[in-house]
Order: sequence, then C-alpha cells, then structure tokens
Amino acid sequence: MLPSAESFELQKWYVWRRGRAFPVSQVGYHPDTSIYEELQVHQCYASNGPIKLAATLIGGSGDCLKQVAAGADALKNPEPGFFILGSKSYGRKSSFLLKIGHEQVMTVLDALTASA
Repeated sequence: MLPSAESFELQKWYVWRRGRAFPVSQVGYHPDTSIYEELQVHQCYASNGPIKLAATLIGGSGDCLKQVAAGADALKNPEPGFFILGSKSYGRKSSFLLKIGHEQVMTVLDALTASA
C-alpha cells in the first residue's frame, strides 16, 4: 500500500489521478543512432548531433523561430555521401523546427546536384 498523497517524497515521483498514484518518468530525448552506428560519423558527445552542426548551434540566439539552416558543410560526415538530416541532426537539442528540416534537405540536394 502506498503512503497518502500528502507525503512530500511520494508527490515528487508520482502523479495522483482519481485516488491512484502513477509514476512520473522524466526522460530526455535521445536520437536512435543504431541505423548508422557502423558508419564513420563524427557526433557531438553532448548533443549526439553531427559535430560541425553542433558547433554552429552552440552560439545560437534564444529565439528558435529566427533559425536558418546551417548548410550542407555543417551536415557532412567523414562517411562519403552520408548526411544526418531532420531532428536527428539536432541530437538532444529541442529547438529543431520542421522548417529547418526542409531547408536541410534542399541545401543537401543542391550540394549533391552541384557536385554531380
């Protein structure tokens, strides 16, 4: 039997709904990198995003709506022709916008067609 809802320790880890206690899980987002774990990819140890892009995002402004895509060079990896795009490119950072993902795809496609 669980202690009463008035117990402070219990309130920190449980949410009470209709007289029942439900555990609270506070987990951070972590991108699944298993699809490219055998490839040569330089990842930032802190954000799990591509290292060049992570370096450009460190000094970013606080307003995520003013973001612009970093360009194809920031998304490159040592693995030839392999780019990490979309939300995986931001790793654990929560400031990713779908608009940025679309811009990433367009800049990488432009870079690939220009080099072909």
